[in-house]
Amino acid sequence: MNDNQDRAKAYSFDLNANPLTGSLRFGWCNFQALVTEYSWSGYTIVVSPSIARKLRKGRQGTLEFQGSSYKVSCLDSKSLDKKSVEVHLLLNASESTPLVPKKKKRCAASASLNLNQRDPVLGTATCLGLLMLLLILPGWGEGWGTSAYLSEGFRSVFVNACDACKGLFGR
Repeated sequence: MNDNQDRAKAYSFDLNANPLTGSLRFGWCNFQALVTEYSWSGYTIVVSPSIARKLRKGRQGTLEFQGSSYKVSCLDSKSLDKKSVEVHLLLNASESTPLVPKKKKRCAASASLNLNQRDPVLGTATCLGLLMLLLILPGWGEGWGTSAYLSEGFRSVFVNACDACKGLFGR
C-alpha cells in the first residue's frame, strides 16, 4: 500500500539554479511568476505575498510558460520569506494547449514554397542540374563535345516517354 503511494507521487524537476519567468492569469489579472519546479502533475511558482493572497486554494487560472498555456488550479502555498511565497499549482492536463503564434501577413514578394536548405538532396540536385546545363550549353558543351550527345539523349527520353503515355492512354 505504501509502495503504491510513493509511485503515485510526482517527481519534481528543480529549476532553482535558473528559475524561468511565466505569466499567471486569474480572471482579468495577469501576474509575473518565477517557475522553480515542474512535474507531470503541476508547477511550483514563487510570487510576492500580495499576489499570493489572491491565490486561494482551488482557484482556477492559466499559466503561460515556455510557449505553452496550461490550465492550473491553486493547491497550497508556503511562505519562504517576507518578500516571496511559494505556491503549488495543480495541472489540469486535459485542458493544456500550446500557444499558436500569430500568422504573418504574406506579401507578393515572399516565396510560395519553403525549401529546407539543409536537405542534402536539394544541394545534390542543384549541382547536377548546373553540371548538365554546362555540358549542354552551346559554347562550353560544343567545345567539350557533349552538347550534341546530351541534347539527343534528352530528346529521345522525352519522345519515348510521350510514346509510352500514348500507349497507356490509348490515343
